[in-house]
Amino acid sequence: MKIILCLLSFIILSSNAYAQNIEGHVTKVIDGDTIYIDNVNKIRLKWIDAPEMKQDDGIISQLYLHDLIFGKKVIAYCNKKDLYNRNVCVIIYNNENINEKLVKEGYAWSYIGYSNKRIDIMQNESMKNKLGIWKTNNDKCEPWKYRKGLCK
Repeated sequence: MKIILCLLSFIILSSNAYAQNIEGHVTKVIDGDTIYIDNVNKIRLKWIDAPEMKQDDGIISQLYLHDLIFGKKVIAYCNKKDLYNRNVCVIIYNNENINEKLVKEGYAWSYIGYSNKRIDIMQNESMKNKLGIWKTNNDKCEPWKYRKGLCK
């Protein structure tokens, strides 16, 4: 199943005008949705949005991602660059989609307007089951709202 998921990710991402596959070791974890591969390739994880580092759960999200993939050899299936010139990618480690895992385990949001139904369902399940950052009952501020100053 995991191999099929990897192949589907590859097919979907490589069908766009911009497609780049990057294979290497994760050398930095900036936050819960941004990493460096081999110190030169800055990667923004596709479909998801993790808490900003200044938010209550920012460090928790970053540490979870760090523990998952720091120092590990990954494959990034990228299909575009964002406004900050980062590659936007699906990260695969050990035949597992890390982007999905972050949402499924409750350490990132489904990024409204950029995600897909599968990711949305994973977020609803992780919230319902109080996983990751959803363990606490305090009100959560979505990262995209936080960046606009709409909540704390």
